Amino acid sequence: RPAPVAPPSVSSSAFDGFKRQSLIVASDTRLQAFETFLQAGFSDNKSYRLNSQFDRIFMLQLRADHRGLLNHFDSLGVATVDAPAYIRVKLAEAHLQLGETAQGITILETVLHDSPDNQAAQSMLFYTYLDSDRFDLAAALIARLVAAIETEDDTKLDRAPWSLQMSAMLAAYTNDLATAADQLQTLAARYPDDS
Repeated sequence: RPAPVAPPSVSSSAFDGFKRQSLIVASDTRLQAFETFLQAGFSDNKSYRLNSQFDRIFMLQLRADHRGLLNHFDSLGVATVDAPAYIRVKLAEAHLQLGETAQGITILETVLHDSPDNQAAQSMLFYTYLDSDRFDLAAALIARLVAAIETEDDTKLDRAPWSLQMSAMLAAYTNDLATAADQLQTLAARYPDDS
């Protein structure tokens, strides 16, 4: 089937919004059907049903229904610390979107305690620290990450490690533009294929 094309009288952004909403509705319908299937055929398997409820968290995130996402998770009766890391990152993001920064940070810090290589949590926590003017915490996070990669052989990498890129960004955020420029030039020379 060819992709739908916006009629001339509809703006591109409105049409994109319509396509997004149509995708969300179709995905939600499919998820509901899957949940019904699991309930009918696998009612004794709590793991399958719980995972489908975790999938619903993604649907609520797509809708930007942050409060609904948190309420849905609370209704599952699962302790935050017992949820998979990828779900906890979604919970943290919902808290952050609702302006509940302390809760978001706490969740992200526990994710990184349990899964230190979780780049989604690293990135979200780093930017949250920056947005909260907690440059000291952002610097400490990046220093830990840079120290962790210094023991690795990165000569085979095509792309600069994320933590090195963020170290340059942190320097820029703290108005140390000369250090930021030096770090970026070093990364560009070391990883010339990283665009």
